[in-house]
Amino acid sequence: MHNYLDHSLDVNLLKNICTGVGVEINISFLAEKFHKHRNTIKSKIDNLIRNKVIERPLFPFNALLKEFSLLVIEKIDLPRDPKTNKWIEEDPQIWAAYFVKEEEYNTLLIELHRDFYNYQIWKEKIFEDELITLDNEQVHYYYPIFSSTNSILKNKPEESLKIIKRNFCNDVNLRLGDQKIDSLTLDILKLLLNGKGIRTNENHLSKVLNVHRKTIQRRIELYLKDNIIGNPRCIFPRIWSPLSYFTVLALLQIKRCKQRTRVIQSLIRDPHVTFITKINTRNYDFAMLSNFHTIASHLEWFESFNIRFQNCIGAIKNTYISPSMAFSIDYNYVTRLFLEKQLQKIKGKELIESMNFP
Repeated sequence: MHNYLDHSLDVNLLKNICTGVGVEINISFLAEKFHKHRNTIKSKIDNLIRNKVIERPLFPFNALLKEFSLLVIEKIDLPRDPKTNKWIEEDPQIWAAYFVKEEEYNTLLIELHRDFYNYQIWKEKIFEDELITLDNEQVHYYYPIFSSTNSILKNKPEESLKIIKRNFCNDVNLRLGDQKIDSLTLDILKLLLNGKGIRTNENHLSKVLNVHRKTIQRRIELYLKDNIIGNPRCIFPRIWSPLSYFTVLALLQIKRCKQRTRVIQSLIRDPHVTFITKINTRNYDFAMLSNFHTIASHLEWFESFNIRFQNCIGAIKNTYISPSMAFSIDYNYVTRLFLEKQLQKIKGKELIESMNFP
């Protein structure tokens, strides 16, 4: 596979398309698909974006999980003040942050690191450089859960739409935040979240990068072929969770029973579950994120699952995260900072190569 991250044009192009530049919703395609006027479709989409139901389309940067192979889900006790909040929002390793209160912890972080050594250096730097407010009398408890990004079994946030649609058909939870849901809105969401009705504006990108549009087109085709990026799509602002839905972080032990494989496959297929990865922490061997419109609906779902696979589920620990507890989640941010750093490395290398030493 070609190392695209060593070339400035490739990194610049990736930075643009993976943050949504030159990626557009095809209003004409959707209007024709649903036999509606363009203005009707445009109004629906504008409302979805304005009400933060979805983000504007982009190319997912799949290579991020190859560059950062260590996934850390970390419960930590942090100060509640502007300095610490600013660090959480701006740190390039923090993928998502939630305010929770569980035992001695008050924050849940989802982080990406290159390896365990880099995680250690990152953690030490937080305290040594006083990136957060430090109190000599305060003990900062933390409980990290480690996983390899190669151990991720499922990462499909778009599957939550099946639950939204099921609830809509049952007249349950007919709003996502301030957005009222109807059948046309659901149909539009289904296409956009699955990468349909989205186009690349090669002409705009060619002007931004000052290269021929055919070059843009060929390079994007190569990125897709080598899985550097995924097909363009819209995403939820909270990545794995739709607006107004509770997220449940579950640490789960699946016993070594005859049905173990069936249990795992059932969780992978379940639309409530948007993310699941293997871990090896205490008694737990899986961590997963799932979504429900109420806590009661989660309890009903798990009771049904437990009855279906009796004596297969061992230890379990649930952390309930309400929509208001999401503090800092920005799919673009980690990708953008990573690619900007790559550009700096390339420019530094080019500068050194251009110098004529005696």
